Amino acid sequence: MATRKAKTATLTPERAKTEDLATSDETAELSPAGEGNQWYVIHTYSGYENKVKANLEHRIETMDARGLILQVVIPTEDEIEIRFIGARAGEKLHEQLWNDGEAVGPTSHPKIMRAARPPIDGEWLASELDHLERLVAEADTLGVVARLRAMVAEPSRAGSAVLEDTLH
Repeated sequence: MATRKAKTATLTPERAKTEDLATSDETAELSPAGEGNQWYVIHTYSGYENKVKANLEHRIETMDARGLILQVVIPTEDEIEIRFIGARAGEKLHEQLWNDGEAVGPTSHPKIMRAARPPIDGEWLASELDHLERLVAEADTLGVVARLRAMVAEPSRAGSAVLEDTLH
């Protein structure tokens, strides 16, 4: 389904003489009479063009400016129908905010979910902290950074995720 949209190009009397603006009767009647005439373009939201035209024509009448403003024209063009044909590379149609291994459950609001991860393995964490303490004692800054990066990237988890029953 095509819709109508206002053109936004500036139109001068010289362009009006040389260019075919549209096929409507209203724009076909345009003739830039007189060298002192100027064209002005008013930008408006699509769908409001006729309201703007009616408002301008009303203001012309109430301000008795018929001699100053010769004609109000709304040139239009057809828009192309946009059809959804599927996702393109890089487009997200769905975003999942939890990772594999996390338990996901409902909340009291139908559009809000809650997630829980399995707890960190306590023995693994104690071992990693001991290792970090040795690196700090040795003043191995790069070693501390590398170890922390590895701990955060792949923590050792024990058991499975447990969602507490907060709905009841």
